[in-house]
Amino acid sequence: MWCGAVLQVKFSDYKSFIEWVKEENPTGERYFCFDGETLVAVVQSARRRAVLKAEVDEKDFDKVSEELESLGFKIVEEIKFSR
Repeated sequence: MWCGAVLQVKFSDYKSFIEWVKEENPTGERYFCFDGETLVAVVQSARRRAVLKAEVDEKDFDKVSEELESLGFKIVEEIKFSR
């Protein structure tokens, strides 16, 4: 019997996260946000959530944003997690 638990995978390295997304091509919704210092990116499905939380220089954000968007991520204002 499935109890509704969600596996959460955390990344703190941008390159590792991108490699994982490219290799696994996980299903689910893809979002990211940036507060000028910290990048948060999430792939969320019914069974799994992969989260990247990494420091990114503001000068590099355009390149990072383009790469994430090319992988199907949508930029949002804020990402909040609930249990």
